[in-house]
Amino acid sequence: MQAPSADHKIRFRLPGGPEQRDRDARMASGGTGWSFEAVAWIYRCDASVVEPGLAGN
Repeated sequence: MQAPSADHKIRFRLPGGPEQRDRDARMASGGTGWSFEAVAWIYRCDASVVEPGLAGN
């Protein structure tokens, strides 16, 4: 999680312009490892829910 986050710090903070529009088009197409679909699991995670077998018991 941490290594890709360093790349995302730059990728997701592009100023408006050609690079930003190209990034948005690639993300929308789902053709990257950092498209909306590829990273959606991060945002769907509910930290208040403990899955069976992961509680350490």
